[in-house]
Amino acid sequence: MRRHLSRYAKWFVGVGVLTLLACEGAVGPNTPSSLPLAFTITASESAGATENDALGRAFDKVNKYRVVVTDALTLEVLADTVVAVPNGLTAHMLDIQIPESARGRMLTIEIVAFEGETELFRTEAAATVEGGSEQKNVEVPVRYTGPGLRGSVADLAGGGLSGVTVSLLQNGGLVEETTTASDGSFLFIDLTPGDFVVRPTVTGNLEGCPGERAVSLENSGESLVAAFVLREGSCKVRVLVVSGGDVDDTGAAAAELGGDSDIEVSTFFLVSSLPGVDQLKQYDVVLLYSNGLFNESSALGDQIASFVSLGGNVVFGSFYWQVRNGGGRETTGWGGLEGIDAFSSAGGAVYTSGSLGSVTDHALTHGVGSLSSSGFRGGAVAQGGTTVVASWSDGAPLVGYKTLSAGQRMVGVSLFPAHSGVGGVSGDTGQLWKNAVRFAGAAGGPARVGVVAGGN
Repeated sequence: MRRHLSRYAKWFVGVGVLTLLACEGAVGPNTPSSLPLAFTITASESAGATENDALGRAFDKVNKYRVVVTDALTLEVLADTVVAVPNGLTAHMLDIQIPESARGRMLTIEIVAFEGETELFRTEAAATVEGGSEQKNVEVPVRYTGPGLRGSVADLAGGGLSGVTVSLLQNGGLVEETTTASDGSFLFIDLTPGDFVVRPTVTGNLEGCPGERAVSLENSGESLVAAFVLREGSCKVRVLVVSGGDVDDTGAAAAELGGDSDIEVSTFFLVSSLPGVDQLKQYDVVLLYSNGLFNESSALGDQIASFVSLGGNVVFGSFYWQVRNGGGRETTGWGGLEGIDAFSSAGGAVYTSGSLGSVTDHALTHGVGSLSSSGFRGGAVAQGGTTVVASWSDGAPLVGYKTLSAGQRMVGVSLFPAHSGVGGVSGDTGQLWKNAVRFAGAAGGPARVGVVAGGN
């Protein structure tokens, strides 16, 4: 039965019931007690007609859900379960077992629907499990995250802009046109694979940042995100310098980017807590490097990969590849970032002197005429799909980039990002780092409102 959500946005997309598994002796050694909590999955009120229709069709295709229940305060995972469901039902009952200790705790419940391995929609809700027999119903709105091209148009403060016309073009011709919903989101579905351009209509004295995005849909099951910011005046690149390890030198790295009005810089040094995707997506570019090994690299890499899936860009500096799997030392790797980064490890760091070698004329190399380092340059090789535009005198790659399906730019700079004179680095280092973040940020930033991406 098809759920006509474009007409009935409040109809059920699914119903779930959590079951509390009692401790031994509380009810019986093998008897679960019923947990008085149910959730009703509905279409988000801010979803437009296209998204509502997509959710209705997606519901008919769901054959399994993944449900993750987490303690909202401690982040302890209480349940992580995949539940198979048959097609053709008007509602799905999800029976999830969580420990008795969950009673009375504030929980975060994440529900993701799949057809096979293809994500279709997702939601997240907060609830407190209490005792008693009366069932409590929690309504949770879902957003479509399935195949197609979705995105958002926001203002400089991050607020969604409704009623903005967004055009999808191919080979210079108009394929489809839509307008943004109340939260600034838009969606194109039922697309055939190919190369497209997404362009919001800009009026008055506003400027689109970026003006358009080139995206490449590789298969009919792919899901891409394209986001835009409309603002008065020229575009700026918002960059977050992220590092961790033995010494906090994010300030010195940020200083390499200072002094220009078109770059806004913040820093984050990883000690015991991760930045989180919500913080990351406030920036267009993450400049990531390492000064030594640290324990949370894999989790941080997964968060930054989610930032990239939203449309964000990354600049990788030394010694990122030293922490990467295959870096020559015992590491935990960078999780989801490995495989979409521009460079991979060539056995760890190279602590030998080097100078600027061959240079290709490119936005990344503009104004870079001299460069040298007595060390502090990463041992790296170019990943597949990476274009190298500058090399060290020994032939090792210095600067390279790759472009992902939604136009995101991954830039590798095999140099430590700190002031000239630090660590024997000299020459046009400041120019090089500014070029890197400007080039990456020119692709546009991540969706900050309206849409939900996998891993968010």
